[in-house]
Amino acid sequence: MEQPVSNVRIIAGKWRRRKLASPEGRSTRPPTDFIRENIFNILRDDIEGASVLDLFAGSGSFGIEALSRGAGSCIFVENGRAALRALKENLRSLEVGEAASVLMRDVFRARNRIAEEGRRFDLIFCDPPFDFGRDAAMRQKAVEMVDDLLIKELLSEDGVLVFRSHTEDAYEKEFSTRPGDTRVYGKSAVFFFYR
Repeated sequence: MEQPVSNVRIIAGKWRRRKLASPEGRSTRPPTDFIRENIFNILRDDIEGASVLDLFAGSGSFGIEALSRGAGSCIFVENGRAALRALKENLRSLEVGEAASVLMRDVFRARNRIAEEGRRFDLIFCDPPFDFGRDAAMRQKAVEMVDDLLIKELLSEDGVLVFRSHTEDAYEKEFSTRPGDTRVYGKSAVFFFYR
């Protein structure tokens, strides 16, 4: 059984410098501190009081960083057992409380449920496993999900959707909506979609 390890930390806010548990192995690959710091520098004016959705949450590093910096709430969606253990441990150890909720289900099904509930989010993080990009069918599902998040109005007016992938994957050419900004950090490509 994979045990959570601490190799990721919160960069800023009320939980600054606190370490986050993340599962061993290659099943999840949390973004480095450098990547998260750069993303949150871009988002700095969009975080305070924001309603956040963290898809493919893994250990929760994106959503927890947002909460640490003043986001109002975050729904974490994850279905990997090791990642869920780490995510729940992180939320418990930080005493996040009611600001966070966890949906333990497939992201694609969760998206439909959330849409049916009429929820809207100011900030959505979508960080699918890198191997999605290597599988044409899974890559297409991820592209369709981004389109749905924008079209079905899960993203609130003036909201931001952040999508991270491996730089070798051809996501940008497949999105029907063009990203407002794209950044490359090592092997990670980060796409920002604005509403």
